[in-house]
Amino acid sequence: MIDRVPLRGLLVYTQLFQALLLLVVPVAYYFDFLTVGLVLAITPILSTINMWFYPAQMSALPKILDKKQLTQGNSLFSIAYQGIDVACNAASGALILLLGAVAIYFWNSLGFFVGALLFMQLKIKKASNHSSNNGKTTTENKTSELRSRHNPMKKYVSDMKEGLRFIFATPLSRIQLGMIVINAAASDGS
Repeated sequence: MIDRVPLRGLLVYTQLFQALLLLVVPVAYYFDFLTVGLVLAITPILSTINMWFYPAQMSALPKILDKKQLTQGNSLFSIAYQGIDVACNAASGALILLLGAVAIYFWNSLGFFVGALLFMQLKIKKASNHSSNNGKTTTENKTSELRSRHNPMKKYVSDMKEGLRFIFATPLSRIQLGMIVINAAASDGS
């Protein structure tokens, strides 16, 4: 689904929406109507938005970098993303003690606003239509493209079915089943 929406807009608007949601907590605190229920209502919304953000970043990477830079870009992106995640998780407890939980929400909100401003500056190349045709003629591709524009949900369902057929019709399904079993067995129930 991420490939069907403008990436730059998705990156910018997810950041802005997260910033505004996080800003609700300090505003509610300031006007003395902050409750645990409010924080618990905001948290799953933020998590859901974040589920769209990381894949959108990964999808944007090949459209930002040249093909010869892509491997290095993927590696650097992964290291930076995981490194920042570990560093922020390690520092978050100390920052909460120093600044307070409400202040962290405020500063985190400002960080999302800065992220939105930075994503506004991105120049994302249009996806090229020079990918493999899978044996289809150019006319067939154009007809398929027109149909998908008129009914994107039908195209999405069709793509989903094709992906599931690919997963279950290859040895990949046995590997995935093994990974699911291992992850389920290794989970600690949290």
